Amino acid sequence: MFQTLKFEVQFKNPRKGHSGNFKDSHTFKKGMTLIYGANEKGKSLRAEYLRFALWGRKALRGKVSDYKKLVVDVEFQLKGVDYRIHRTKSDATIYQGDTPMATGTSPVNDKIETLFGYDMEVFDLANAVLQGEVEALGKMQPARRKALVDNLIGLGVIDSTIKDLVETRKASKVALATLESNLIEPEKPSVSLTLTEDEIVDFPKVKQDYIRGLAIDNELLGLGVSQPEKPEPSYDWGLAEMFSEYHQRMLAHDVAVKYLNRMPDVDDTGMTLDEIREAYTQALSYEACENVECPECEHTFNPSGFEQPKLSSKQCVALREQQQQFNQWVEANEAAVKAEVTLNDYLDGASAEAIVAAKKGADTYKQALIVYDMALKANEVSEKRRQKLEQEQMNLIKYSGDFREYEKKYNETLTAAQLIRQYDTYKKAYDTQLEKVETLRAEVENYDTAIVGLRNLKTSIKSYLVPSLNKVASAYLSQMTDGSRSSVVISENFDIVVDGQPMEALSGSAKAVANLAIRLALGQTLTNSVFSVLMADEIDAAMDKERADYTAKCLRKLTGKIKQIIIISHKKLEADNYVELT
Repeated sequence: MFQTLKFEVQFKNPRKGHSGNFKDSHTFKKGMTLIYGANEKGKSLRAEYLRFALWGRKALRGKVSDYKKLVVDVEFQLKGVDYRIHRTKSDATIYQGDTPMATGTSPVNDKIETLFGYDMEVFDLANAVLQGEVEALGKMQPARRKALVDNLIGLGVIDSTIKDLVETRKASKVALATLESNLIEPEKPSVSLTLTEDEIVDFPKVKQDYIRGLAIDNELLGLGVSQPEKPEPSYDWGLAEMFSEYHQRMLAHDVAVKYLNRMPDVDDTGMTLDEIREAYTQALSYEACENVECPECEHTFNPSGFEQPKLSSKQCVALREQQQQFNQWVEANEAAVKAEVTLNDYLDGASAEAIVAAKKGADTYKQALIVYDMALKANEVSEKRRQKLEQEQMNLIKYSGDFREYEKKYNETLTAAQLIRQYDTYKKAYDTQLEKVETLRAEVENYDTAIVGLRNLKTSIKSYLVPSLNKVASAYLSQMTDGSRSSVVISENFDIVVDGQPMEALSGSAKAVANLAIRLALGQTLTNSVFSVLMADEIDAAMDKERADYTAKCLRKLTGKIKQIIIISHKKLEADNYVELT
């Protein structure tokens, strides 16, 4: 049941003469509460905002964009548990006590449907009769009415479960047919093992040793050892020892001769470098001054104080370069002579050819010694290798029989063993597949049993529900018409007949009370245990005064079965609680 309602609303385009702002709060109690007042005082807004708090935007009569502001808080009790929901245009939160259960429009909408166990469409049939929608149930196609009620009582779930079971059974039967078509029992091979199990196990090692033994025999044949002959020296050791010093002096002599041969061929100037330098200085001094003629004696003289030199400064420079080159040639010649004397003194009668030949002989001997030592080491390595191979050969498994025949039997045995293993694998797979086939057969039988059971359950539920609905709806119809109408018959397909007439053939007032009777019955039979509330907004609009009074009395009596009835009317009816809007 509803406990409190608080709302604050501001419309974007209010009607003329109104601010468009609504703000109010109400506390709801058990029994019948009448919300009454003149037209356009906001009576239906209260019902609209109670529905909006529970079901969100889809419960609004207009568009969300019609509102500048929309804030609603509602406290309600469901199955004995207290909840509070706060909802705005774009957000929502539901609380159990002070603990949030869900936040956000979609999560809160999902939580409400989970808590109620049905959606807003069912709520509007069983818990709310909105303004102008008394006949909503009657106007529905029977198939739609049936689907709504089936879903509410769980028949829709049963149908869905049956459908899922049928599809699963179909898939299982297809899988079963596939497995059965591929279920071929393998034929056991008629083969035998030629070798014993021990021989089969030993063969790889015997073969490995057999092949290794052949390789060792071949390697031993190639390990022949021959003793090398040690070389003897055949050269003059003394001459060979002279080669290094001779070679250095010979190089020095060759360098001196080459340097001398590169010197330019110039003659001695006959002057020393100091004499040339002094002549150069006098020539520069003389050339730096011009000759002067004495005005008295007409004698010409040079102010430098020197007589005119025989050589000019340029000639002095050329002579100095020539003399330097000549002096270098003299030094080079002396060095070449000295190197030749030094070389000849070292040879002291020995032949240069003999020294070179002795050196070559010494080099040849040294190389022969290296080859000899390498041959000795190779013989040592070969001997160690031979000993190692002979030791390894002693440890090998010896096979004295015809190894090729042994290998042939081994291969035949392997083939036979492979066939036997293959058969065992196929047989195991066959047994597993056979077990799956038997399991699937049992599953298909179980699905058949479950489908039949669910169909029987559905029939059983309907056999109880429909008569109950007919009985309760007929009682309410009789009360609201003071007995002038007394029979409502709803078929299993939810065709509705009132006192032998189809619903569509009734007058407007009769349709209204018949619809209301059925909707009250739906609530009483199906939803009252979940949410014991009925909201009725101007349900007597199409009724005359007498029928409206009977209907009001009927609803008044329902307070013993429905915890809370909220009536919205412009008339002041008898009620337990009143909310007057002025």
